[in-house]
Amino acid sequence: MIRILAGEKKGRLLRVARTGAVRPTAANTRRVLFDILGRGVIGSHWLDLYAGSGAIGLEALSRGAAECVLVETSRRCLPIIRDNIARMGYKGRCRLIGARVEKTLKHLAAEGQTFDLIFLDPPYHGDEAMRCLQALGQPPVADLLRSAESLVVAQLPSRAEIRSAFGILALERDRKLGDTRLCFYRHERKTRDGSTQRLKTDD
Repeated sequence: MIRILAGEKKGRLLRVARTGAVRPTAANTRRVLFDILGRGVIGSHWLDLYAGSGAIGLEALSRGAAECVLVETSRRCLPIIRDNIARMGYKGRCRLIGARVEKTLKHLAAEGQTFDLIFLDPPYHGDEAMRCLQALGQPPVADLLRSAESLVVAQLPSRAEIRSAFGILALERDRKLGDTRLCFYRHERKTRDGSTQRLKTDD
């Protein structure tokens, strides 16, 4: 079991599937993520990829996010996430999709869905993280980003080699936390003279 850290559901417990395939985001990592995002969470629309227990998306809702779409491929995790959504009372603000991430991204883009923040915590082995970030940086999947202010945050192993850009996404911030790192990507914005200006966040 893990706890919601803050917001209207602070202290509420969430179930976690008993499988080695699930690696819940540590409480300190979640705390740092939401401290960095600050009040930008309020009223935002989230896409939580490789959702596991749904803890990141549900924490966002507890802290004032408007809506969250949770995507998970594991059949063992899906009933756990459904139960956690019900425990939190967020059925009306959550959509759970049980399907492969890359296929789902294309489907959501075709639906015209948009998000203020896309969070991904893929398996640490293999190249899923790089494939997912590459997809998010290219049309039509890049259209999921609501505006030039939208963020893509990837949770990766600290040893991972980090690329500075994926298509229209530019690395803005890289925070190491033990064996984990949080990489914040944002749209590159064209200035009037045609050069590229990287957007900034408040520390």
